[in-house]
Amino acid sequence: MRLYHYACSHSAAGIRADGFLRPHAQVLLGDVKLVWLTDMEVPDADALGLTSWTLRCDRTEHRFEVDYDAQRWVSYARGLTPEQRWALEIAPGARPMHWWVSTESVPILRGVS
Repeated sequence: MRLYHYACSHSAAGIRADGFLRPHAQVLLGDVKLVWLTDMEVPDADALGLTSWTLRCDRTEHRFEVDYDAQRWVSYARGLTPEQRWALEIAPGARPMHWWVSTESVPILRGVS
């Protein structure tokens, strides 16, 4: 399925060079490693949880397309505690129905930004 991953400039170069989106530890989820994806072709930082009050970069500056069978967040999150879900889903404007995750590395389609 066609999904998207958004990243800031300092992450984009490494993703392009590697050709993969690699799972990263999620502190709010007990350090489980995930790749975050979305079905939103046009980014909405609030909806995707990409706002940041501590980072100064634009986490929607670059878009990477993938063709990958990821898991819907709402299905994955059933295995989490209510507190873990709440920590991510309660943000103003959050739209978890548009979130997808993978515990595996995800190959990007070449030539995207």
